[in-house]
Amino acid sequence: REREREREATRRIYFQHSNVAAVETKLEDMVGILDDISSQAIKQRREFEVAMESCAEEAYELAKEAVEADRREAELKQKEKDARKRGEKFQQEDDSFPQLPISALPPALRLKAQEIMRSN
Repeated sequence: REREREREATRRIYFQHSNVAAVETKLEDMVGILDDISSQAIKQRREFEVAMESCAEEAYELAKEAVEADRREAELKQKEKDARKRGEKFQQEDDSFPQLPISALPPALRLKAQEIMRSN
């Protein structure tokens, strides 16, 4: 009986020992998997950071282009405004210039003026 108890105890020790070894193996496998996941996460984070930096650079370039486009638009508007003012001033000067009747012109100029008026 004593021997049987010793055998049973020995069997339990071997059984527990094999269970511990199996658990250790599974834990080592899990550590390996976690290492792989960690490496992938680090790699993906680096890729993400590079992509974000690239996006930031592109956004900066687009902002610079937008500022330049706004500046050009303002410049064109100012040129248009200046041209309108010059046109209005020219029109005012033209309107203030005394208008002579066509009949007051010499005959050769009168014919030329009549041709111009007909063509307009």
